[in-house]
Amino acid sequence: MNVKDFGIKHLNTIPGVLLPNDISIMKIEEVTNNMAHLIDVAQSVSTQLLETFAQDNRDLLMAHLNDTQTMLSAVYARKLMIDLDRIMDHVKQGNRSKCEALLERFASELLSLSIATQKAMLSTSLDSNELAPSEAAANAAIISDLSAIKYLIDNAEYARAFEMIEVIRGIACFDKTSQIKSFLKSFNRDEALAVVQSMIDELALKTLGNKASLVTGKKKVLAVDDRPEILTVLSDVLKDEYHIFCVPSGEAAVRVLDKHDIRMFILDIEMPNMNGLELATIIKSRPQYAKVPIVFLTGNATKKYLYEAISVGASDFIVKPIVRENIIFKVRQYIPN
Repeated sequence: MNVKDFGIKHLNTIPGVLLPNDISIMKIEEVTNNMAHLIDVAQSVSTQLLETFAQDNRDLLMAHLNDTQTMLSAVYARKLMIDLDRIMDHVKQGNRSKCEALLERFASELLSLSIATQKAMLSTSLDSNELAPSEAAANAAIISDLSAIKYLIDNAEYARAFEMIEVIRGIACFDKTSQIKSFLKSFNRDEALAVVQSMIDELALKTLGNKASLVTGKKKVLAVDDRPEILTVLSDVLKDEYHIFCVPSGEAAVRVLDKHDIRMFILDIEMPNMNGLELATIIKSRPQYAKVPIVFLTGNATKKYLYEAISVGASDFIVKPIVRENIIFKVRQYIPN
């Protein structure tokens, strides 16, 4: 799929995003990159705005609001831009009570935009998938909804999570959605999250894990990240030269280890349940993988963090937001064709 097709078929399906009719192919590519950035920072931006408001630091809040406005303008998120204008007006007027209510709703809608964007990007990767289009689209939608449910459970918003489960239980696995509901009723957060993650694992393996064609002679790379859009980028960049397995959790990765001769691992560090550091320890405990390179994806480049990664066997790092050229350079460096 070319960039123009992506803009026409997917960007305009994101609620609140309205591209101009005469947008160029080059501009669509720029917007796509800005979308990837929005996905990476939406959570931190939402938290930052709410925390700055709570500190009652008007100047700093206005600075963050202006930065957020610039980010939204770069992806043509017209509705949120209008909402942000209203918030800034109330900040200037000192109307703190109205500003608080609008800001809380804005933070929630910004996260919703991030999820919708992830869904659109995942749908792009599925256009050329081996699955039937209808099945692939359904899987993509369910993965997106399950990711949203995980976020709600993590933030103890059980009522909203319950509502979303009711919506998907007719098309997702009935037994597992019933299990999630049961755990939520008893406030058993960890068990509910485990079931949600298992559903994401199964669907993502079915949709993303089958993308690479099994061509004899291609060296195998295992990529592990809990964000579907990251796996999509890795698969798109590497699939022509390598047989890349994409899985969304450490648990799913462990199931792949002994079934294939993996020549390189690309691991996200921060993942729920089993993080990348824990997964790397398991990988290195396998004799056949003792010398196989592990490259970590990380947005945290602090000395302590990198030292921990090196201590469990890291060969190198790809710093987020990830750059396509950097990925292929790193992989060729460690497993040249």
